[in-house]
Amino acid sequence: MGKYSGILLLSDFDGTLFTGKEIPQKNIDAIKRFCAEGGLFGFSSGRNYTFFLEEYDSTVRPNTYISVVNGTVIYDYMRRRVVAEKFIKDGSLNKIMQICRDHADFTNIALFNRDEISTIDISEENSFFDNVRLLMSKPVHKVMFHSSKQISDEEKKAIADFLGEDYYVSRSWAEGIEIQSSDSTKGDAARKIKELSGADLLVCAGDFENDETMIAAADIGYAVENATEGLKRLADRITVSVGDGAIAAIIDELGSI
Repeated sequence: MGKYSGILLLSDFDGTLFTGKEIPQKNIDAIKRFCAEGGLFGFSSGRNYTFFLEEYDSTVRPNTYISVVNGTVIYDYMRRRVVAEKFIKDGSLNKIMQICRDHADFTNIALFNRDEISTIDISEENSFFDNVRLLMSKPVHKVMFHSSKQISDEEKKAIADFLGEDYYVSRSWAEGIEIQSSDSTKGDAARKIKELSGADLLVCAGDFENDETMIAAADIGYAVENATEGLKRLADRITVSVGDGAIAAIIDELGSI
């Protein structure tokens, strides 16, 4: 038994653990210490699990389940296997195509399955529909739309209203909006990982709108200092910014619980 036993810490990656250029060394050192002293550490990210296996396995290695593709996939990092996944409902193709037609500032879309990302340029009118239709003939976990300008609250609401209750819509950064099944958010995945891991305390950390369900689901939800104001209002605690080693600061604070 270590001082972090029973604590599950799920961290968003971009903007929370990773600055966009690097993972601060103090985060790397703190995560290793946290795991060595009984804590369970995992990612909760919009990226897929192959990214972490290929890019960061030797730097930051989770010792429990991770939530990837915005909560639509739960991956057992220690045993290298998918344990749960959910897909966008069948028949979504026409809705996705209509969103592209209705939003002239959208430049491309990315379709995610568990281990692959396919990006399609919307301006390629002759092949765009056929390419999207082909990709969506297979199960898709989420669709990400890239815009040439910031996506407003009104634009996000219009997309959510158009799609209806079967879909969850969130911005993952100012110019990016994602859609997925309404029952497969980061919050749903975080609760499931707490159950699977047997943890007593679920701690989550994030910075942007797609982290909101996870922060709400946590026993202790942290917003980093560079987080959106909306996420800060939801959070139980606010810590330092990503560049100052936010995850290290959280781990230090959890050591005194």
